[in-house]
Amino acid sequence: MAEAEHSLSALDWFVVYLFFDALIGNVDRRSSNWALEFDWSDPKDPCVRLAPSFDHASSLGVSMRHRGLERLAANPDGFRTYPFKAKATRFEDGINASLVDHACTYLRFCTADGRAFLDRQFLQPPLNAISLIIESAKLSPAITTLANTIITTNAERIAQCLSQR
Repeated sequence: MAEAEHSLSALDWFVVYLFFDALIGNVDRRSSNWALEFDWSDPKDPCVRLAPSFDHASSLGVSMRHRGLERLAANPDGFRTYPFKAKATRFEDGINASLVDHACTYLRFCTADGRAFLDRQFLQPPLNAISLIIESAKLSPAITTLANTIITTNAERIAQCLSQR
């Protein structure tokens, strides 16, 4: 982990996770999908931190069923508009907000280091590398297209959000 990442607060990491969820279209982040890690190597001063992100099974459209994919593919704008449907419904204040918009509302809670980290990670994400990872997963061509569309569309929306604040 880079030195700058050590200076991020738990709240900074929370916001990073919100942006990551927005990028991949993860609509299933709920209370049981967050965890804390405790380091008791110094019992007088235990370290508590947000655990690494986990449970992304509802991301990138991979749970989309065959008929749903057929409907998306039949609609000329189907794949393009799909990423905008992901809502932050698992959060009290995100019921009607898109995942991207919901994440953007939390920018105000970031420290300067947290904001700089978000900018480094999300203003120019490595879309080619991400696309290669998606393609190597051996998903159906339709799911591969949908997953790549979710990533590229949400990356553009996130970059716009970050550059406006």
